[in-house]
Amino acid sequence: MGIVKYMKAQVGPSSQELNSVASFEGFTSKDDVAVVGFFEKETDLKSAFLKLADKLREKVHFGHTTTKALLEKQEET
Repeated sequence: MGIVKYMKAQVGPSSQELNSVASFEGFTSKDDVAVVGFFEKETDLKSAFLKLADKLREKVHFGHTTTKALLEKQEET
């Protein structure tokens, strides 16, 4: 069972691109631990975030967004 989980974690990008409020809500509504990065543009911080996601992809689910609607929604909460 451990091999299957490892292989599933290796498929696809290490951080899921969240392009809409619906995709964000779906991503964060799961019972798994999730980390979401909010970035206004491409920066060194985003690059560091994605490198960390590569290293920890088996343990934590990562998502990121540059979508203005999500950035504004996050500021409201």
